[in-house]
Amino acid sequence: MPPISRNRKSALEHSNFVCSEISDLLKTGAVRKVNNSHLSSLHVHPLSVATGKKLRLVLDLSHLNKFVDAPKFKIDDLSKILHVLPYQGFMTTFDLKAGYHHIRMCPEHIKYLGFEWQGAYYQFVVLLFGLSSAPHIFTKILRPFIRKWRISGLGVAIYIDDGIVFDCCRQSCSRASSIVKEDLTAAGWHFAKEKCTWTPSRTATWLGFYIDLLKMSFSLSPERLTRAKQKLENFRYRYKPSLHDRLRWSGTLASIHLLMSDSDTRMTRAVSREIAAAQSQDWPLHRKWDVTKEELGELDYWKNRLHLNPQKSLFPPMEFKNWDKIINVDASAHSVGAVLLDRKGSSLARTFRELPSDLVDQSSTARELFAIKFGLETFADHVQSGVLLNTDNQAAAIICKKGSLNLQLHQLAQNIWDIQNAYNYPLLVAWIPRENNVEADEASRLMDFDDWRISDSIFESITNRWGTPSIDMFANDRNTKSDIFFSSSYCPGTSGIDAFEHTSAWKHGLLWLVPPVSLVGKTIRWAFHAKAFGILGCPLWTSQPYFPILKPGGTNWAHFVKDGILFPMGTKLLKDEALAGAFGSKFSKSPFIFLLVDFRDQPYQRKTLHF
Repeated sequence: MPPISRNRKSALEHSNFVCSEISDLLKTGAVRKVNNSHLSSLHVHPLSVATGKKLRLVLDLSHLNKFVDAPKFKIDDLSKILHVLPYQGFMTTFDLKAGYHHIRMCPEHIKYLGFEWQGAYYQFVVLLFGLSSAPHIFTKILRPFIRKWRISGLGVAIYIDDGIVFDCCRQSCSRASSIVKEDLTAAGWHFAKEKCTWTPSRTATWLGFYIDLLKMSFSLSPERLTRAKQKLENFRYRYKPSLHDRLRWSGTLASIHLLMSDSDTRMTRAVSREIAAAQSQDWPLHRKWDVTKEELGELDYWKNRLHLNPQKSLFPPMEFKNWDKIINVDASAHSVGAVLLDRKGSSLARTFRELPSDLVDQSSTARELFAIKFGLETFADHVQSGVLLNTDNQAAAIICKKGSLNLQLHQLAQNIWDIQNAYNYPLLVAWIPRENNVEADEASRLMDFDDWRISDSIFESITNRWGTPSIDMFANDRNTKSDIFFSSSYCPGTSGIDAFEHTSAWKHGLLWLVPPVSLVGKTIRWAFHAKAFGILGCPLWTSQPYFPILKPGGTNWAHFVKDGILFPMGTKLLKDEALAGAFGSKFSKSPFIFLLVDFRDQPYQRKTLHF
């Protein structure tokens, strides 16, 4: 007979709930009662109860999960559909009832899923919460449905068992919702009716976020905001909070990262440092210690932040950031140097200073952060509307944006933010390759990992049909198809950093729009907002979120698609010497399309496409 498993405190505190859940699980066949003589003590796991919006029974499989292959995978959360939600469109939401329990476990593996309650022994016979591979398995099983719907032009996303359907008009959204509901029902899935909203609306709550397509914004749902405030209060005013208290608060912040600005992210580091230090010493979850001064500062910041109920626009305003100066910095083992350049990359001034003695033996990142601070301090009076600061230290560039768990590096970053706030101008710290930071008067170059170089013959065939683009919106000096181009980071000849930050450019003639695949949906939205006219190039990947926008209904191209050219799989799409980027080869591994898109008030005459 196996020893009695030590069920978690949460299960004992909610014993009535546990009894009720086990009874329901027995009725549905999700668990079975077994003779204890058939169980190994290694296969009897503790029960726990997860609290939140509702109670949930969880089998603690932390030991078993050490031996389970749980691969990383992509999942459709809100971040994946932010830029494809329709402007002032409609949504419905649905919830699959007992989603995991629709999937039976392999008979040979059931023996590993035992638990004990009040002297009786049971085994799960279905997929269950607590198994590390369960989310991956469940998501992959539902993926064929997603592909089918998106090929048909339906806007659908599912996060585990929570789904959302969206479309530009009420009737289309209602039709799409009916198709989704019918398909899942026919396949044997059941819905939690009380959690489903099948009537199209411009507002919806999904994954704890309140989405408003009329205002084109999203924020925390009232329930989630209340829970976040409660966790903050429990942590802030608890006498010597434990490691578990800190982890719960850190998890709360991680769950709302979509609403965070860079300034918000910086105000998470003190608690994260305490957690990292405790875990490095293998402290147990119940270990308690005093709240630090830095932690208190962050908690007070978040108390005020949550009081305002942070929200974010689904369609951020395109503000032009006029970087009138560039500063290149570098740090050696003994000194730092800084060079001031104008927008064209011409050197205006240079200076140097020896490192403080306390930094000489520190990390290269610490020295580089001091170089950034020194460069800003030295040239602050020369900057009028904004500065682009280039460094060849990638870690320093990231820390300047988000802060660091290392207290020394975070304090150096804080000094940089203080200078920026004192002078009140926009600051962008960017990374450049070391070989491009040797000479002070050279223009900065940034490496573009989405360096698409469309072949000259392909480009010529397109321009012969539609004309020559006036601006390349996503390029660099090595692959631009126009004299005027915008790049993702600074490089010689660029007209600006980040095409989405330059409103007027989107209204200037025929645009060449060949963005990274991850930005196709966002590009379409920006083009619509600016009433742009351009040539959009992207892979014909029917399972991508942007496909239903281009081909709503799955049969006819969208009204703004006026003409198109399809290049089949195997086309020599990229230059021989170009980086293949996302495609892995100069030959396309899937069909690739170029579409003439027109959002102007007086659009281009539409042609019939036969693909």
